[in-house]
Amino acid sequence: MRPVTTFFLSSLIFCICTVPALGQNIRGDWALNACMVNGQEIPAEQLSEMKLTFSYSTFEAIDGDRKSSGKIKNENRESPMRLTFTIDKGDDVGRELKAIYERAGKELKIAISRSGEFPTEFSSSDSNQYALMTYTMVKKVRATTGRKKRPGLELLRSGDSSGS
Repeated sequence: MRPVTTFFLSSLIFCICTVPALGQNIRGDWALNACMVNGQEIPAEQLSEMKLTFSYSTFEAIDGDRKSSGKIKNENRESPMRLTFTIDKGDDVGRELKAIYERAGKELKIAISRSGEFPTEFSSSDSNQYALMTYTMVKKVRATTGRKKRPGLELLRSGDSSGS
């Protein structure tokens, strides 16, 4: 196989293996900086210990010494992007929460509904009973495939077609 073709196929396989399960690549650590529940603003001093971490298909939410974690199902066939959180540990074990989200730079906005239906807008009011949260990225998690580097691939990337 020619080096260019091998490089293209290797790059394609690498891209397929590292495509994030979460659209807009929201994997990483996020700090909560604004929150409204049922139309009521949560005071900033109560937000300082709230963190959210997304990995490939899981999440962990921390509020001081309280933790919840579970699985995330990406529902990106719709706009805005959709997530289903299934809680495995912590409060509300077994519960599914439906959410919509959007990311702009280092800011992540999530609207969550406990009704079983996806939120229809990024708002929170007494009538819709959504929680609306705005997070700031603290640490980005890099995509990894879990595979070791192959020496031959580096030769292809350097443009050396002789293999030596």
